[in-house]
Amino acid sequence: MALRIDKELLKRFEEGVDPAHPEKSVIPARILGYGEISTVFELGHEG
Repeated sequence: MALRIDKELLKRFEEGVDPAHPEKSVIPARILGYGEISTVFELGHEG
């Protein structure tokens, strides 16, 4: 099964993310983990 990446969804997320409160962003997100230069988010989006 191929992974489908919705580039428009990612663009909207990046433009509307609230770094201090990602759960209150345009597209709500939850931090799953982070490192020195990266963060892994779970997006609260249907589909």
